[in-house]
Amino acid sequence: MKAVILVGGEGTRLRPLSYDVPKPMMPIVNRPFMEHMVDNLVRHGFNEIVFALGYKSDAFGRHFQNDGNRWGARFWHEVESFPLGTAGPVKNVEALLDDTFLVFNGDVLADVDLTALLRLHRDLGAVGTLALTPVEDPSTYGVVVTDAEKRVRAFIEKPPRDQAPSNAINAGMYVLEPQVLKYMQPGVAWSFERQLFPDLVAAGEKLCATITEGYWLDIGSPSRYLQGNHDVLRGAVRAEVPELDGARRWIADSARIDPSAEVEGPVWIAQDCVVSAGVRLEGPLVLRSGVFIGERAQVTRSVLWEGSRVGVHAWLHECLVGRRAVVGDEASMESLAVLGSGERLPSGATLAAGEKQP
Repeated sequence: MKAVILVGGEGTRLRPLSYDVPKPMMPIVNRPFMEHMVDNLVRHGFNEIVFALGYKSDAFGRHFQNDGNRWGARFWHEVESFPLGTAGPVKNVEALLDDTFLVFNGDVLADVDLTALLRLHRDLGAVGTLALTPVEDPSTYGVVVTDAEKRVRAFIEKPPRDQAPSNAINAGMYVLEPQVLKYMQPGVAWSFERQLFPDLVAAGEKLCATITEGYWLDIGSPSRYLQGNHDVLRGAVRAEVPELDGARRWIADSARIDPSAEVEGPVWIAQDCVVSAGVRLEGPLVLRSGVFIGERAQVTRSVLWEGSRVGVHAWLHECLVGRRAVVGDEASMESLAVLGSGERLPSGATLAAGEKQP
């Protein structure tokens, strides 16, 4: 079975982190996010995978240059020469799609039963079947309205919360038949949500949707990227992290933890990290390789990428710190503050909740 993964976006909501690392390559605990996605696809028999690439495609291609051997899968890399929207990249690889196929948004961390979704699609005899997921606030998503037979009747993009007819949103996973591609023009930007799916409904095609069970998270914003790391570390989503013990902790043998440091909760502390005297670490917490934490610093519920440094008596809570970034002595980062790769927060400075270093 073939799957098309849409990984061409620029990850604008994750800037400044995405200036350095494309979203599909951002680490979720121990591995690039896309590796976790491929795991789930292969588990459900989707072992022919087309990556529809755009932004920073070279970095992605270098990492996945083994052509799927590691997974027993086959990979294709197709790079769009200009942005083609959400559906245009699928039209762009039409020559590879000669049977039922899956489309998967490249910013969704999920452990969804794709086998059940495919089975339902075939049982319904649909040209397309959309996976839906319930959310508390649908106002930032696309709401899908269905009838009792699971047939799609309407799409409502980002309705006000108090006016949404449902909390079942488009989960970014679609099983499609090749004939739907005839509704699109080649070589132009095209949207699933605003063009193709409404066109199928208007044409009387049988487009269906169903709420799927299992974990689902759009990791495309700082808060959700942080949550994805926390959820994998805590075991809330099925993911391959074999090093973690029963307490959901792993500290590499080469990491140096001062005996006076306090380490609590689920943590991932990678190779060559240094945790100095008097430091307090509280999980869920990810320290990628080579992170240095200065004396008496406090770092809680955060993700720090490779080679970043935290100064003496600094304080970080629920933050994201990019590669080789530096948090100065006695500086502080509050909830959901983001320090991009190579950036520096001066000593004594504060990066407030939700702020990004200018």
